Amino acid sequence: MWPEYSPTNSSTSTGSYSPQTPTSNFFPSGFKNEADVAKIHQQHQLAFAQQFGAINFPFPTHPYGSISSTHTVSKRKPKPVPQEEKNQAYFERRSKNNESAKKSREQRRRKEEEKDARIQLLEAHIARLQHDNVQLRFQLSQYCPRIPSMTTATPQSPLTMPSLY
Repeated sequence: MWPEYSPTNSSTSTGSYSPQTPTSNFFPSGFKNEADVAKIHQQHQLAFAQQFGAINFPFPTHPYGSISSTHTVSKRKPKPVPQEEKNQAYFERRSKNNESAKKSREQRRRKEEEKDARIQLLEAHIARLQHDNVQLRFQLSQYCPRIPSMTTATPQSPLTMPSLY
C-alpha cells in the first residue's frame, strides 16, 4: 500500500515519506530548481525554432501540391459563347469534346469494372486458401496425438537460410 501524502503535514501515517525538494536527486546536476529547467527548456525551443525556420524544404506545405509546381491551377469558369460565334467550327469542336468526354467516362467505367472483377477473384482465392488452411490444421490436429514426439516437443524456430555475406 502506498503511503498517503498530505500537503499540510509532511509526515504521514508511516512517517517515512518526504516530498522531493530541489536539493534531492530529482533534478540533474547543474539544475538547482524548476526555474533553471524552464529557462533551459525555453532556450532549446528558441534554438529549434531558429534552425527549423532556416531550413529550405524542397516540397510545398500544401498536402495536395506537387513538388515541381509552386502555384495552384484553378479551373476557369466557362463563359457563354455569343450566338454570332457559334459557327460550324464551334459545333465541330463541341461534338469532338463531347465524344472525348464520353470515351473518357467509358474508359474509367471499364477500368472500375476490371478492378472490381479482380478484387472478387482475389477475395475468392483468399477464401479458398483460408478454407484449405482450416482443413490442414484440422488434419494436423488429428495426427499430432498419434506421434509421441509431436505432443512433447516444444515449438522450434523456422528454418533459416545460411548467411551468404
